[in-house]
Amino acid sequence: MTAPDAGFLFASFGLIGVIALLYMKALCKRFNDVQLILGGMVMMVASELLMIGPETFPVWRFYLAIFLMYAVGYPVGHTAAIGLFSKILGKRPQGYLMGVFGSAGSLARVIFPILGGHIAEQLSDNALFSSAAVFLSFSAFLLLLAREEVLHISQAEH
Repeated sequence: MTAPDAGFLFASFGLIGVIALLYMKALCKRFNDVQLILGGMVMMVASELLMIGPETFPVWRFYLAIFLMYAVGYPVGHTAAIGLFSKILGKRPQGYLMGVFGSAGSLARVIFPILGGHIAEQLSDNALFSSAAVFLSFSAFLLLLAREEVLHISQAEH
């Protein structure tokens, strides 16, 4: 795949992700925050698992993996997580803590590509995608264990 083709693919699926964000109000009426976050995480884990395998696999697997990550999983899960964080803070001042939340995300966007490059170079691409799937699955499991408490805290008056 050429660089312009890859850019077009990621941009197209990112645009679909933006469209998904426009439907967040409808999604929030049907699902609670924990369900949206878990759903996003499940889509991201599926994306990572699709990338595991032999060096060459059908191109549809790659397209599906990118679609699940950038058009569905990340936009919905991340937006629901930010919304949940805001609900938990309630009427308390949110600027500082949302700034910390955003800064942590920015730091992660610097550290994880470097870490991912080292894992892929030292071990393999499969090790990279496997470790990401395990990390996301473990995070989803922890949220699943705490879902009732998280929902209770998010719905309480602050």
